[in-house]
Amino acid sequence: MFDSLRCGIAVTGATGFLGANLIIALLDAGYENLIALVRGKTEIERRRKIVESLDGVRRQSHLKFDPSDLAARLITINYDLTVPAPAPPSAE
Repeated sequence: MFDSLRCGIAVTGATGFLGANLIIALLDAGYENLIALVRGKTEIERRRKIVESLDGVRRQSHLKFDPSDLAARLITINYDLTVPAPAPPSAE
């Protein structure tokens, strides 16, 4: 049986206002396996950015975000949408 709360959900702009609110809402709704696309060279740097953004949003909203949820339910991937992806190899 398909469990929608366990499927992976990728969120771009996770450190911005909308992305941070979306991540908190998904965590509060019980979603697991969230994937945040964040600029940063290391996992520690990316997690620090996420925690700072989410903590700022949490203080201004009714959402119940618990930072301990992040370790088990959210992973970060270093990805910069402003950098063009490399071209695929030619078929020649």
